[in-house]
Amino acid sequence: MDIACPYCQGAVLWDAATAGQSVSCPHCSGLFTMPNMQSVPQAIPQAVQQPQPGPQGQVVGGAPVQPGYGGGYYPPAPPKSEVLAAILSFLWVGLGQVYAGEVVIGLLLMFVAPGAIAVIAVFTFGFGLILFPVYWIGGIWHAYVCAANANRRATGMR
Repeated sequence: MDIACPYCQGAVLWDAATAGQSVSCPHCSGLFTMPNMQSVPQAIPQAVQQPQPGPQGQVVGGAPVQPGYGGGYYPPAPPKSEVLAAILSFLWVGLGQVYAGEVVIGLLLMFVAPGAIAVIAVFTFGFGLILFPVYWIGGIWHAYVCAANANRRATGMR
C-alpha cells in the first residue's frame, strides 16, 4: 500500500515493518514518521489531499516558503566539502569562507585584512610581513572549520 509523502506528495510504500518508524522519502529525502497500522486508513485520505499554499515566511519541511512557490518542500543544501574550502582559502584567503556560507567574514579576509597587513608592514619597516603566514595559515584553517560548522548546522547538530 502506498501513502503520500507529507512534503512532496510522492508515493511511499507502506508496510507493517516500517509502521511508526521515521523514514526518508525516496523522492525528496524528507523525513517523516510512517503511520501505525491503526492510523493508516485515516492517514491515506489526508496524505492524498493537495497541499495548500503556505503564507510567506511559514516553515514547510525545514525551509521557509518563498512567495509565489506555494507550500512546497525545499530539499536541504548539499554538504560543504571541508577540503575544498581549505583549498579555496589556500588559493585566496577568504574564498573558502565565502564557499562555506560565511560571506561577510570571507570578504573581510579577502580585501580588508591584506590591506591592514600591508599598512602594518609599511609602518614597521617590513617586520609586519611576519603576520602574512599567520594570516594565510589561519585563513585556511578557518575555512575548514566554517565548512564543518555549515554541515553541522545543515544536519541540525550543534
